[in-house]
Amino acid sequence: MMTTPCTEIAIFPLASGTDAMNPTSVGGEALVRSTKTTAAQDGFQRMMYSVYQEDPSIMVHIVDWVDASAHVKFETAPYFAEFMKAYDDILFGGPCAVFYVDFALAAGTTNESKLDGPITELVLCYSSVTDATRERQTHFNEGVRTAFEGLSEPDPTPKNLAYGWCTQDSVETFREGKGEEKVWVAVVVWGSEEEFARAREQDTIRKSLPSINGLDLDVKLWRLVSKRV
Repeated sequence: MMTTPCTEIAIFPLASGTDAMNPTSVGGEALVRSTKTTAAQDGFQRMMYSVYQEDPSIMVHIVDWVDASAHVKFETAPYFAEFMKAYDDILFGGPCAVFYVDFALAAGTTNESKLDGPITELVLCYSSVTDATRERQTHFNEGVRTAFEGLSEPDPTPKNLAYGWCTQDSVETFREGKGEEKVWVAVVVWGSEEEFARAREQDTIRKSLPSINGLDLDVKLWRLVSKRV
């Protein structure tokens, strides 16, 4: 039986004063324990965890599973509630937004390499649920593929690119005043600091996102200060 790989993305504010990226801190030790438990689950493939360079109070987990049912099995395991309680008490500073993406991979990108590179950027595009019709989602993805795969020197060109819409009909993103939203996600890997800096200076990502009539997107770009499991 064929399975469809999926990527879980979890975004949450860290508890005040938590230094989660320092493995010798209380928060860092809790995070290491958590990732080891996650990595031991059936169906786990790979994981990146990170804070945003622009806002280190926000943490993101990007976890590849063999399919969505593997993560559901983990969430419904008898030990999951206790596992999360220990995690919550030390790390969570607020609610956690969780969504799933079946990534499309741009030319030259493999499922393994989308989380592997010297500089990784996370792009989040938020839309109202009513705007993000299935037809508009399709047109947006087609436009992204055409734009990014058409980039060439002297344009800053990503080393790897994976992108897609969240698979849920809507997601509680916990953004103030927004309610449930639809989210488009891209993981962009840049080959060097120079490429990344030029892309930011030229606003390459935003300029490459297609304009779809009726689809109003709030675009956020974050550089990830990441570790891999």
